[in-house]
Amino acid sequence: MMTESAEASEFSVAQAKVRTSYDEVPYASYPYAQSHPCRIAATASLLGLTPRDVETASVLEIGCAAGGNLIPMAAAYPKARFLGIDLSSKQIDQARARAKRLGLANIEFRHQDVTSFEKSDRGYDYIICHGVYSWVSDPVRDAILGLCASTLSPDGIAYVSYNVLPGWRPRQVVRDAMLAHVADIADPAQRLSQARAFIDFLNANAPKSPYGEAIREVASWLGSMGASYVFHEFLEIDNAPCTFKDFMKAANRNGLVFLGECELRSMLPENYGAVAQTIRTLGGNDVVAAEQYIDVFSGRTFRQTLLVPAARLPAISRNVSPDRLASLHFLSSFAAVATDDPNFPHMFKDAIGTTFKTRIDNVRRAFQLIQASQPGSSSYPQLLDQLKAAGRPLTPADQAEILKSLQTALMIGLLTASTRPIEAGRRSVERPVALEVARSDAVHGTSTVNLRHEPVELDVVARHLLPLLDGTNDAAALAASLNQAVKSETIGFVREGQRVTDDAEIEACIADHLGRVLRQLEGQAVLLPSETGAKA
Repeated sequence: MMTESAEASEFSVAQAKVRTSYDEVPYASYPYAQSHPCRIAATASLLGLTPRDVETASVLEIGCAAGGNLIPMAAAYPKARFLGIDLSSKQIDQARARAKRLGLANIEFRHQDVTSFEKSDRGYDYIICHGVYSWVSDPVRDAILGLCASTLSPDGIAYVSYNVLPGWRPRQVVRDAMLAHVADIADPAQRLSQARAFIDFLNANAPKSPYGEAIREVASWLGSMGASYVFHEFLEIDNAPCTFKDFMKAANRNGLVFLGECELRSMLPENYGAVAQTIRTLGGNDVVAAEQYIDVFSGRTFRQTLLVPAARLPAISRNVSPDRLASLHFLSSFAAVATDDPNFPHMFKDAIGTTFKTRIDNVRRAFQLIQASQPGSSSYPQLLDQLKAAGRPLTPADQAEILKSLQTALMIGLLTASTRPIEAGRRSVERPVALEVARSDAVHGTSTVNLRHEPVELDVVARHLLPLLDGTNDAAALAASLNQAVKSETIGFVREGQRVTDDAEIEACIADHLGRVLRQLEGQAVLLPSETGAKA
């Protein structure tokens, strides 16, 4: 039996290996929209709680990496306070540098082990732990849940994501095979290179059997993932998926209870087809049991669970009533599509195939207004005002039907709820203005964030133009800047494999790319409303 001191020594060695791993291969640091306090608060509101307003909230992120998730929040809410901790000193340095460039005074980053975190006197209204829990050792997992329990404010909410069984099991088989293949390779770059080669080999040579099909599916998917994901998801020391029941047992031991999943649609059995009634029957009144059965039948591999202090349990109401939607703001990315269903002649569909049908004309008009506001948000009161302004008579029954339809669209995932509005700008203004974070990021990297807290990849033309979108440059000035970049060979245009050198063709390319980038930035919610330009 290992002594206590030996266990402590072994743990220290393991932590040092993890720290080195993340310094040598930094994890890509992105914004995660589903972890944003506005999204978390909306889910909590729908489930009967009254969460803290994000405007003045305190937010802690465990495993903040280079601040990709936390910094845009701090920039958007200067009266709130933010703290990020991470085991990688390299990524903490990167986070501090980015926050300094943006002049953020409401955010702090600490190079710190979660096991040594000191409790705050005030407590945190939101704790975010994304992509950490499954990838650390047992003592660290215990420390994460213990920290959530001890540092959450009375009305606080913790967001914890993790890999879950049984859905992750086929991936575990591939991970085991990859680890065995690179067991004798120490260098991170070589481990990654050999692992990728082995993935390709598995994808091409797995046997023609149910086992082989499962292997190929995972290998094919993994081949499309980025280097940092492959390394830290499949080649790290720890990756311990668990069942939802086991996760909740650990949470309960720490005085935390299940509020819900960040995405409400994942909790609705009807979204899983014919097994809905079976799930409801097997789960009964036990919400944890029902969620576990959803994992079994759906093959879910990843959860984003919201936890609250046990004292909040009596206030949770899982029967979402339409009236709880009235104060929320809705984000969408759907379009009206044709349908030949005579009973439901109006249909809206998003990119992943989620559809909503209606026969009611005022509901159709309301959803058209939501579509027109994209990528910005819409709210129920706004929709009513817009319909009334358009001369549409709205009876109490009409209003109730619109609210009910919004609830349906939310529960199936066609809409996403937020407690704060998103006001997106248009490219048609004379001097467009982009989000300040995006303007700064474009100077230093190839990706940024939008108003919806989503990642945005930037090509070379977008990187050049974004810093100029500060409200002082019109289309002519932007085109002139691109022209100068072409002359200095900072940017070049290629057509049919040949570099464009003719002046007239260069002008045409500039016009095309300027229009393209502005359209993309508008659609990606990177532009601000014109009235906020002076503040940007």
